[in-house]
Amino acid sequence: MNKYIRLLRVNHYIKNLLILLPAFLVKKITEPKILVINLMGMIIFSFTASIIYIINDIRDAEADRNHPIKCKRPIASNQILARNAYFTMIVLSIICMAMGMASGSFVKLISIPVIYFLINLLYSFGMKNYALVDVFILMMCYLLRLIYGGILTGSGVSTWMFLTMMSGALFLSLGKRYGELKEYERITRKSLLVYTEEFLNQAMTISCSLTIVFYALTCADTNSVVKASGVDLLWSVPGGVFLAFRYLLLLRSGDNDGDPIYIILGDKLFTILCIGFFIVLGFMLYHK
Repeated sequence: MNKYIRLLRVNHYIKNLLILLPAFLVKKITEPKILVINLMGMIIFSFTASIIYIINDIRDAEADRNHPIKCKRPIASNQILARNAYFTMIVLSIICMAMGMASGSFVKLISIPVIYFLINLLYSFGMKNYALVDVFILMMCYLLRLIYGGILTGSGVSTWMFLTMMSGALFLSLGKRYGELKEYERITRKSLLVYTEEFLNQAMTISCSLTIVFYALTCADTNSVVKASGVDLLWSVPGGVFLAFRYLLLLRSGDNDGDPIYIILGDKLFTILCIGFFIVLGFMLYHK
């Protein structure tokens, strides 16, 4: 069972919490219908991501066997045969389609995951080899999660929140390339032959700064639903700044390959701070 959990990259499902963010911020996460459709969306999106991971692992199995970390993946290490991986993809696809049809909101639940799937296919079959194109595709994958949550909730995504997520996702994506370049030098990706540490450092600094500014403007927006309800989120800005700086510190000084999941979950203090930040944010939003 453990090898299939690693095949599906279940630990990466934490990224799909972004789908809940619009409902959380517009104070609808406690409404049963909204919560149920968002959770269904999370499951469908998670399984779609797992299908992409399996396709990548099958396609890159030979190259992964020469990688210091990826050689331990289930397919590369021959723990799972390719035919079993294909069968797993079919099962996940059937579950996603069945959930979409059973919900009565098939188009709403399936459309964004299909777009995500197609974009990732382009990434897997060549686009990942082009510098900057690879980073912007990774950024789009985060944005699609946020947009998907806005569609499922019916609230959409505010302009400032869109810009916050865009710059934040760009920061995470650039950080991943920076970590790979620092940890493995240029042996893992063709795009790393173009990137330099100086460029990635500058680009990360810019995107991190933009994320902080856009988040502050999100909280200060007087036209937002949250502001209209009498909640002042400006008090959360110092916490957001601290988290951004802590992440940047871990990225530049830690022993990691830039993967956001391993940075967030690999540092206990950062994990606790993230949980605490959202608990405080939830108290500010939902406490009357």
